[in-house]
Parts: sequence; C-alpha cells; structure tokens
Amino acid sequence: MQQPLKKWKLLLVTSVVIILCSLGLLPNATKAAEITVNGEVLSYIQYLEGDSAGILHIYSGDYLTKNFTDRDSLPTDAKWITFFPITLPLDNGIEYMFSRDGKSVEKQYVHNWTDIPSDVKWITVSNFDGDIGSGKNPITNQKYRYSVDGVNIVESATVPANALWANLSYYETISNGTHKRLRYEKVNYTLKLNPTPPVINLTKSPTGWTNGDVTVTANISSESDLKIQKWDYGIQNESYFNTAGNSLVDSFVSIDQNRTITWYARDILLNSTVQTITIDNIDKDAPIITSGNMTIITNQKLEVPITITDSKSGVKTKKWAFGNQNESYFLTGGNPFTENKIVVDNFGTYTLFAEDHAGNKSISTVHLYSADLEGLHLNEGTLSPQFSKKILSYDVNVMNTVSTVTVIPNAIDSTATVKVNGNLVSSGATSATIPLNVGSNTILIEVTALNSTKKTYQVKVTRALSSNANLISLTLSSGILSPEISSGDSNYTASVENAITSLTITPTTADATAKIKVDGHAVSSGIASNPIPLNVGQNTVTIEVTAEDNTTQRTYTITITRFPSNNANLSDLTLSTGSFLPVFNGGDFTYTASVENAITSLTVTPTAADATAKIKVDGHAVSSGTASDPIPLNVGQNTVTIEVTAEDNTTQTYTVTVTRFPSSNANLKSLTLNYGNLKPSFDSQIEKYSVNVDVNVNSIDLTPILDDHDATLMINGIPSSSGKKMTVSLNFGANTILLEITAPDGVTKKKYKVEIYREQLPAPVDSPQIPGNSAPVEPAAPAPIELPQLVPTDPKQPQEPITDIIFSDVPVHHWTYTMIGDFAKRGYITGYVDGTFKPNDPISRQHVALIFSRIFKLNPIQEAQTFKDIPLNHRYYETIKLVQQAGLYQGINGYFKPNENMTRAQIAKVLAIALNLSPTSTHTFKDIPSTHWAHDYIIALAANDIALGDNGYFKPESSVTRAQFVAFLYRALQQ
Repeated sequence: MQQPLKKWKLLLVTSVVIILCSLGLLPNATKAAEITVNGEVLSYIQYLEGDSAGILHIYSGDYLTKNFTDRDSLPTDAKWITFFPITLPLDNGIEYMFSRDGKSVEKQYVHNWTDIPSDVKWITVSNFDGDIGSGKNPITNQKYRYSVDGVNIVESATVPANALWANLSYYETISNGTHKRLRYEKVNYTLKLNPTPPVINLTKSPTGWTNGDVTVTANISSESDLKIQKWDYGIQNESYFNTAGNSLVDSFVSIDQNRTITWYARDILLNSTVQTITIDNIDKDAPIITSGNMTIITNQKLEVPITITDSKSGVKTKKWAFGNQNESYFLTGGNPFTENKIVVDNFGTYTLFAEDHAGNKSISTVHLYSADLEGLHLNEGTLSPQFSKKILSYDVNVMNTVSTVTVIPNAIDSTATVKVNGNLVSSGATSATIPLNVGSNTILIEVTALNSTKKTYQVKVTRALSSNANLISLTLSSGILSPEISSGDSNYTASVENAITSLTITPTTADATAKIKVDGHAVSSGIASNPIPLNVGQNTVTIEVTAEDNTTQRTYTITITRFPSNNANLSDLTLSTGSFLPVFNGGDFTYTASVENAITSLTVTPTAADATAKIKVDGHAVSSGTASDPIPLNVGQNTVTIEVTAEDNTTQTYTVTVTRFPSSNANLKSLTLNYGNLKPSFDSQIEKYSVNVDVNVNSIDLTPILDDHDATLMINGIPSSSGKKMTVSLNFGANTILLEITAPDGVTKKKYKVEIYREQLPAPVDSPQIPGNSAPVEPAAPAPIELPQLVPTDPKQPQEPITDIIFSDVPVHHWTYTMIGDFAKRGYITGYVDGTFKPNDPISRQHVALIFSRIFKLNPIQEAQTFKDIPLNHRYYETIKLVQQAGLYQGINGYFKPNENMTRAQIAKVLAIALNLSPTSTHTFKDIPSTHWAHDYIIALAANDIALGDNGYFKPESSVTRAQFVAFLYRALQQ
C-alpha cells in the first residue's frame, strides 16, 4: 500500500524555498543557453507479485542545493531528479550511483535525503532494503534506464559516466519471504542543461628571463557562473580536481620554479575544463664558474681554462681581476674576457665574475698552484686507462700471486705534497709496500698544493681469485712421504711400521683460500685430518684441493703401505763435542760437524727409534743411548758411520763427517841469532826486537823454531821453515828482518820484526818492494805507537818531500806526497809490487779496518759480532773482529761487506769514534742537513780541521780514495 508524504512536510519545504528565493539566497537563472531533455523517475515502489511503498522525490535546480517533492509536483527546470525510499535503508544506508564530471562514476551510502550530493550531473538509487516487511534484503539484478543524448533511452545493468539522466528501472528482492520483482511505473520530467564548458586563457608575467617568481593569470569565459577554480603542478585531468588541487580565491597565482601547471574551472552547471601552461623563464641559479688546470705558455704567462655555464638563461657578462674581489667591484672594474680562458702574468689568487640574463651573479677564486700528477706508476700491473693528469680513477688488474704493490707518484708541482693511502711520499719516490686483498683494493693518491688545493687520484687494484689448487706441504703423523711434496707430483707413497694402525694427514695449501677434502671429509689447511685406519698392505688416501675460483681442482693420492716392524732409524744422535748440520732428525742420514783443533777425539751417542734395533759405531757395537768409545780425529775430515739394524735385519747407515780445524797457532817458539842479543829477550807474545852489532858483522844467522811445525814461515818475503838457519846480509845502520808466520788454518798470521843496527851507518838505502803479485801487500802490523806531532800540510803546497819511500805515481807535486811518504815510512800503508800507490783508487772497508788496527790501540767496548760474510778463515777475520768490538764498525744487516768501498760519511764516523771527537762548532756543509745520519760525525771532523770539504760540499756518499783516506788520517793524528 502506498504511503503518501504528509501534506504538512510538503507545505513546509515549499514555504522555505519561496522564502529563500524572495531573499535572493538561491542562485539566479544561468546565463548559458540551455537544452531541454526529457527524463524518467520511478513513481513509487510496486512489485508485480503485490506490495508497494511510497517514496520521496529529490531534485536539484542549480547543482548547489536539493529539495524534495512528490511525483505530482516534479519541477520543469531541474538539473537532476531521483527518489529516496524513506523507510527502507540497509544497515549502512541507501546506496546512490552518480557522476560529478561525466567522466567517472561514484557510489555513496546515505542515511538521509539531505546527505545526497548536489553537485552531480546525474544520480540514481542503486541499492536499498527491498523487503517492505520486517526483514532487510538488498535488491539484486538491478537494471537502469538512461540517455546519453536526450533522445535515445537505453536499459542495462550499468550506467555510463556521460549519461544525461539515469533511473533504477528493475530489480529483484525478497519481501515478506516472497520473491518480488519491481513493476516499473515511471513519471516523466523535463531537464534543462547547459553542456558548454568554461574557456580558460592563461598568461604569465614576466615573459622574459627573471630570477624572481612568475605570476600566472587566468582569464576565464563561461556561459554560466563559475563555481570552482583550482590549480596544481603537472599535467592533470578534470577528474583529478574532484578530490585534489589548490583552491583559488583570485584569478592569479605566483610560481617560484620552472614547471607545468594545470588550471581547472567548473561552472555551476558542473561543466568543467582544464588548461595547462609551462613556466620556463625562471632562472634562480647563478652561473657556474669552473677553472681548469693552469698551463705555462710562451713568455712564462699562465693560461687557465675557464668554463662558465648557465643552463637556463645563459651567460651575459664574464670578467676577471687579480686578488680576492666581491661582486660590487665588478660593477665598474674587472677585465672582460670572451674566450674560455684567461692569460695572466703572475701566480696568485684571481677572482672570476659572471652574470646571466636573469641577473644572477657568481664570483669564484682561482689559485694558480697545481695539485696534478704528471706520472703515476705501479710496480705491478698496468693502469687502465693510460695515465693522464685529467683522469682521476684507474683500474689495475693483477694476478693472485701479487700480494703487494708500491706506487711511484710524480707531482707536476714540486712544492705539492703527496700522500699514498695517507702516508707522505716524496714526488718520484716509491711508496711503502701496500698489501693487497683478493678482490678490489682502493689506493688513494692525494696531492695537496701550497694553497691547500687537493686532488685525489684513485687506483682500484683488483687482485684475481686464486686458481692455485696446489699443496705446499703434505705431512703424515707417521711415515715419510715419497717423494717430497712438489708442485709437479700428484702421486705419493709412504710406509709405516706394523705398530702404526692409523695415522693423520696434514695438508697445507699453497693458497690459504683453497679448500681441502681428505677421503671426502673437509679438512682445514695446516690442520690434521681425522685418524685414517690402516690395513696391512697398501692403503689409498685421496686429497682433493679446490682453488678459490671454485673451478680449479687437483687430486693428490697417497699410497700408504703398512709393513711389519722394520725401524732401523735413530731417534737421536749426539756428539760429545760439536753440533750437527743439519740439526738431527730421523729422516736425514748424512750430517756434518766441526770441532776446534784442540779436540783430538770425541764420542758418539746414538739412540734407536726402536729399542729392539742394534747399533754399531765404526763397526763397534754400542747400546742405544750410550756413548761410543772415543773416536780419534785427524786434522781435516773424519767419517764416522753409525749402522742401525732393525729387528727384521733391515739396516740403515748414518754418516757423520767431523771436520777438525787446523791449528791457528802462528807463534814462534824460539829465535836465536849467531851475533848479538835480542832486546827484549825472546817471548812468543813479543813481536818487536832490536839487536846491535859492531861494524865488522856484515851478516847474521837467524834460526827460528815454530810453535806449530805445520805453520809456514816467510823471512823478508822468502819462504823458510822451522829450525832452518837463514843468513841475512847487513847494511850499515838500520836493517829490518821481518818474519811472517801463517798458522796451519791459513788465516791466522803473526809478524815478528827484528831491527838490527850495524855501526858506522852509511847513507840511507831504499827498502825493496816485497815480491809477489800485483795485489796490495800489507806489512806486518806495527805495534801501536805514540805519533809525534805532525806539522799541518797545505794540500796544494806540500812540505819538503820525505824520500825514504817513493811511489812512482805520487810525484813530489802531488797534494798528498808528504802525507803518503810519512805513513809509508811508519809502516801504516804499503804500495804495490810494481812501485805504485794508486792514490785515486777507492779504499775498501777491510783495508780501512786493517790500517786502523795498525795505528790505534783498540780496546773492546762491546761483544763480538759474527758477520755472515766473514768466516773464520777470512784473511782479516781477527782485524775485523777487533775494530767491531772497539765500536768502529757495526756492519750492515748482519754483513760486513769487506770489499765494499768506504764512503766519506762512513770514514767520518770511524774517525770521530776512534778519536773521541764531538761537534763543537756550527760549521755546516750544503749537502749535510741536520737530519743526516752522519751529521754529528762530519761536523766533529770539520770542527777539528780534518774534513775540509769541496766548495762548501762534503759529498757524503762519494767513495774515499786511498789518497783522501791518508789525508783524513794525517790531519786526524795532528789533533
């Protein structure tokens, strides 16, 4: 049954509408040309199967407000009409379907007709409670009637967004428990519509370049009053502005950046349109000034490439000026330039100025110092790309075997500082070693100019993954691998005694990143495997090594044979005197040992690895762990054999070669003369004697007896022997007889000197040269003496020549003639057998040590040091030991380097220590900074007029010639 709307409600609404219109609060009629369209709306709810319900009709005449009426009072100028089922809401209300813009369809639930949206082009009910009874059943299978052109009417299950009107025309539901279907009974009404949208014309101001904001103004023409204006950034469509966009009060907006904006306008008839405009004349970015690397061009002028860019409005003005300037300076000052460079005369700071067409200004300073490299080298690999000072990043690939690199950076500016990975490196010098990890390693070379400009070059060194699947060690807990592990062998064998029932294998990879499996079980490099059980006979064990690259693999095979007991090895072997080389171990069977000459016999104590084994030393049975009978030793090599016989008669022979050194005794036991008496009386430890004979004794017989008859004897350079008498002719005056004894070891030497004075001394006679080869012949070392005070000699004005000893290559006018002659006379130096001194030849470390030992009394102040290159049988072993203990020499990394030439700095150190000199003046040499290792020694010599230098230079690394060395010593001994 229909439920008509109560009359009082309709009268109330009608009265309100009349009052609003009279007050002018409702909109006036639109200015637009309208079109008339016939629409339909449901009269009331009536089911084909019976039951009906009244409805309220809702309409809008202006898209702004809405009103209600009954079906008999529908307006003739409505914009849309729909109905409202008054008492039939679902739990969440009554659903409406509508379109606001004719482009999209929306749905919305309302609980009251006042909640129905007004600003829609068309609207229709789409769902509600179809059960007129007590239940709540939504409607289903809805159909709608609509028209998109105002002429043709379509019925379907959906409504397009561009429809002019729409109405629910069919549905099904359950009412009072019965299936119901709507019986469509319509009411026609008239719509008056204006389909013409507004027209938007957008302009911008200013139109030229600006560094401020741009104002966009909209001129909108519309046949209807405007309801909404919005804008937003980007290109947007009309639907976007249904829920988004920036509302406008005025018809302009200020834009502060270049971009596209969209302007939206909608009239009161819901006709809408959009218009876009692109803002592209804002430039708030100042020009960018970039200076390149300085180049020195002709006439020593400095050329600096300058790049000034402005990606928007473009560069208008370019200037430069010397010094630090501000923008105001360039209003009237500065030097304009048009090319992409400036050319200036001096180093220093310059200011660059630029202004673009939008009025943005920039200044930039350029400091004419260089932080560039002109070269960059690595000791491994090749830079990619090829080095250029303009390229800052490089790649270098090295093999996995390369674990370190060094870098040599060369700076263009010698005043710049260079750091390699934070460590200072001199330009052109080699950096400290840089370790490399597998994979990428970054090396940073930072160059800092004097003005603090920095430039960092990056070298990425990629060390390849290892393909090394080799083992460098493969050891067994029992048995010996055969052959020894090598890169070329993959198959090995080993044997173990019967008592060994299992063993472990310790494989060590050549590359720590490789992985190992022993018999399929993972094992860490250098770590023993799990115990591997052994059967009697052959047992095969596989070791699989996989390299870091997971591709390269290598399989090692060990065939281990377990035997019955056959241990014929020694577990220990010791000597009563001396030690083995190599250190004893059961796997080596040949050894050497050395003993002093005083050792005439020794015993051997062998210990069997197996207590059941039997031992013979030189054929004589010896119990395990017990010393053998004394074994006599001859001078030279003595072979001792130790034969071990295992329980199963397996034998093993150990050989020890014991070398007994020859005697180092170079003493005389006695010395007798047929005339005169030795003064002092003979003592083997006294090396200088004197004898006086009368004028009639023209020769004398000497009979020397050696303490060790195996020593050799030279008398005045002539070979002799122990107990053999030698007759020596005597000149008038002083006669020198020199006895030189060389011990059996060939190293130890001793010289005895006998000065025989025959009365009625005739004129002096030159001493003959000692025959021999062309090598320098060193005389017997004189006993340290107290030198008389020498008179300083001007190197360019020698004193009266000393004629006792004359060298053919040291003429009277030679600058060291007097000094060399004096030292030769005293026996400190000798010449060559060809009569020359060779003054310009460099002097070696060993000869300097020898001459110092002759001149100075050297007392030990430190423990003796063994030098790797000075064996016991070295010719100057004792001399070098003496000067080292006196603190004159320290050696170089454990080596003495006897044949290496002495430098001037090294001579300065030795002299300063020997004479106990200290720096007492501020004298300096141009090439001796205070940080030089020998600074104090050199200044000490200069302070005592020993080191004169050459035009203000000392030349510390120059080799010292034989003449220069004599001059150093000569001056030193005058102090």
